[in-house]
Amino acid sequence: MTNKYLIDTNILVYAFTDIDPTKQLIAKELLKNLINNNENLTISIQNVVEFTKTTKIKFSRPMTDERLDEVLSKFRVNFNIINYDINTIKNMSKLLKDSADFFDCLLVATMQDYDINTIITENEKDFKKIKNITIINPFKWFIMNFMNLPKEYRDKNKSKVIIFPVSFKTKTTRKNDSYLGAKAIIEASHELEYYEEDFLCEPHEKGIFTEEQLTIKDTDFTKIKHKILDKFSKVYDGKKFPIILGSDHSTTIPIIEALDKKEKDFGIVVFDAHTDLREPWGKDTWWHACVSREVSKKHKTLLVGTRSMDNSDIDFLQSRAGGNIGVIFAKDLLSSKKQHNWDLASCFELEEKLRQLPKKVYISIDVDVFDPSIIRYTDTPEPGGLNWTQLNNLLKKVFEEKEVIGVDIVEFSPSKEKACFAESYLLSKLVYKIIAYKYYTR
Repeated sequence: MTNKYLIDTNILVYAFTDIDPTKQLIAKELLKNLINNNENLTISIQNVVEFTKTTKIKFSRPMTDERLDEVLSKFRVNFNIINYDINTIKNMSKLLKDSADFFDCLLVATMQDYDINTIITENEKDFKKIKNITIINPFKWFIMNFMNLPKEYRDKNKSKVIIFPVSFKTKTTRKNDSYLGAKAIIEASHELEYYEEDFLCEPHEKGIFTEEQLTIKDTDFTKIKHKILDKFSKVYDGKKFPIILGSDHSTTIPIIEALDKKEKDFGIVVFDAHTDLREPWGKDTWWHACVSREVSKKHKTLLVGTRSMDNSDIDFLQSRAGGNIGVIFAKDLLSSKKQHNWDLASCFELEEKLRQLPKKVYISIDVDVFDPSIIRYTDTPEPGGLNWTQLNNLLKKVFEEKEVIGVDIVEFSPSKEKACFAESYLLSKLVYKIIAYKYYTR
């Protein structure tokens, strides 16, 4: 016997529009699973009217007539569509005694006419005022959990590691889907094995707690920055090891500002194909291209894997203001003439530059440091990058030489249309490797 569910308007809006990309993915996956399980899915004509009003009138960019026709056709195919009548209105008046919203009561009264007791909605607060219905909020019970660990290994108080997912959109040099990166990495992590073959250990035993993803709808970086700064300042206590995932590289700026409140002196190691030394300009600044310049104002900074820069970057590096920054170019890392092996298990340049940094360091990894043959889904790929083994050996060296206080992995832009599990899985394994480096490197 199938279950009966009424799908509320907010779920339909999230599923059939991109107003909130994260919730869109959750809503679409929910409906897909319910339909595949042959569940009895229902919407009221009231939901159809509300959906049309929201998408045609309330949206700043109204849904086109063609798209609305397409969506309404999908409603007819996938949902039972019910309606209310005079008797429904009479029954609704009894529900109003609970001080609930008029239209919420009308929707519940319509459900009762068809013996439907469960509503799937984001609007828990108002429907809780109405008796004898079951409310399912899919966004509440969908919690991203790195590696899908058992409860004893993801306890917030006991875990030594905190995964902090961030999702936002800003203006970048190309189409930017990096707001999808954190979720893709965490979902792929569910396929990871617990055992870490390099250190002969199971790093998850240190405890890995995944914070609820910080999803920011603003596109103005000043507002984004303050929201990340505020949330991360509450998350980071100086005792746990934070790993920040997503979105573009501008994520690093407020993270560093938050760390400044708890840590007195630390350097920054940035793995990136680009120098990111542009000077901020205008309201629509491409902040992801200014990251290293910004963070180096207060911290000695080392750029590793660089292979793309502008003349102005050279001028800055040679100026007094650029004195806080060291650079190791990818071509020097990969040159066979240098004093290290092809896999960078030993790297003279890195060891020398690390000595110039404070005892504590923060690591920022822009995934475009990888060669495009390794990571395709990033908005600013550059040929001549590092492979898996090379980057891991460099990271291991940093952990051996320094006390690493945190790591971010940014600029991963998985496509919504194309399969990109290989890259998502690679980056989830990189997270797990980093945890091993933190707690098992001697």
